[in-house]
Amino acid sequence: MYDIHYGIYDHLGKKDRLFATVGYHEREEPGSYKYMLTSTLKLYHVSNLNKYFGISLNDFMNMTPEVANYAIESAKEIMDVEAKHKKDIISDLENMDED
Repeated sequence: MYDIHYGIYDHLGKKDRLFATVGYHEREEPGSYKYMLTSTLKLYHVSNLNKYFGISLNDFMNMTPEVANYAIESAKEIMDVEAKHKKDIISDLENMDED
């Protein structure tokens, strides 16, 4: 999740960063771990990963960024389909009232 949040995939890419593996990257905000954790928890909750795929929070936190992104995108697609179905049902019910 760190890679996704900061968009940092290569800490060692710059030659002028002698402490790249332990020091802050210029994109990082010192002390933002709490923010990153909070946003990750919200993302897990909003994506309904447990509902759609049975993925626990612990499993989600241990996923690679690529797999986590795929799960989130897949859940989003499912939610979009569900929202469309709900909208269609409400529209059908409203049309029944008019008849």
